[in-house]
Amino acid sequence: MRAKVALFTQALLVSIPVPGGAQAQSPSALSGQVSSADEGAMEGVVVTAKQTGSTVAVSVVSDEKGRFSFPASRLQAGDYALRIRAVGYELDGPRTVKLAAATGTAVDLKLNKTKNLSKQLTNAEWMMSVPGTPADKLFLDRCTSCHTLERPVRSTYNADDFLPVLLRMGAYAPGPPPAAPPQRLDARPSHLATARPQPTIPRRWCGPGRGRRGGAAWVERNVDVSALTFVGSSLGGFYATHLAEKFGAHAVLINPAIHPHLALEPWLGTQTNLHTNAPFEVASSHFAELAAIKVARITRPDRYFLLVETGDEVLDFREAVEYYGGGFQYVRGGGEHAFTEFVMQIPAILRFAGVAQRS
Repeated sequence: MRAKVALFTQALLVSIPVPGGAQAQSPSALSGQVSSADEGAMEGVVVTAKQTGSTVAVSVVSDEKGRFSFPASRLQAGDYALRIRAVGYELDGPRTVKLAAATGTAVDLKLNKTKNLSKQLTNAEWMMSVPGTPADKLFLDRCTSCHTLERPVRSTYNADDFLPVLLRMGAYAPGPPPAAPPQRLDARPSHLATARPQPTIPRRWCGPGRGRRGGAAWVERNVDVSALTFVGSSLGGFYATHLAEKFGAHAVLINPAIHPHLALEPWLGTQTNLHTNAPFEVASSHFAELAAIKVARITRPDRYFLLVETGDEVLDFREAVEYYGGGFQYVRGGGEHAFTEFVMQIPAILRFAGVAQRS
């Protein structure tokens, strides 16, 4: 029987996004405008503030006028380091700011064109830049278990120089312990070509309560739970955990939300859909529904595979590492909430889901 894989993305069952422009509705601890000499006011820049001595960073996105605003409920008084993410640009200044206890602080950020674009490329972008078919490049996914693809792609080694390096590094274990014995590198293309999972993306429901009931009904109508694996990222990971416990299924969690009923409270009220610009209401009842379906403790850690990046600018990865303790875990240094390494981890996810090569 082929494995069934259900995919739950960040806002799959409930639409409660975190828009940058909507944050101005609450008192602001830190606000300002992002601009550059080339583009003037810049929209869509991710601005991140991290308090000195803290491991948690808070990020917002600039609006169409380059304005950004951090809710007062998310930043305490103190010294903060600032950073930005905008492909092709780097922060010229300021890089630090001191927040007062009771008053909002204003700071405008200036960006310059970066002189080293390669430092901003993700592994997925490096992979796309490498010539050849996807099957030709598939072996590169193992490199990212230890370092980014920038290192081999920019290397000056020739084929003879690379051979002993590949032989040595080919023995390193990629990621978490697989559910089945690891495949040799030269067997991976045929493995992925013959292993055909049946991915399913259920429809979206508005509201956590309807999402829970709709997701459960879909499973009961369509799926043999003995061969089911849920895959969810961010808020989708929260739902995947609830459904996996309900049906005794497996689940893959990618930078998952652990306490969404608390984390989303600052966005109570009217919000705007980032894709359609349509308004929608985030109600306190939504938080109650999320709290009601939270799994206090997972019962079978071996049924869970956690993938997190320590550079997640939205969630604290340590909460997920603790919550899914005892399960398979892949913790990668750096990265971001979007988990840019997802494509590279597909072979490990398929192994965990029981999608093995057929003889």
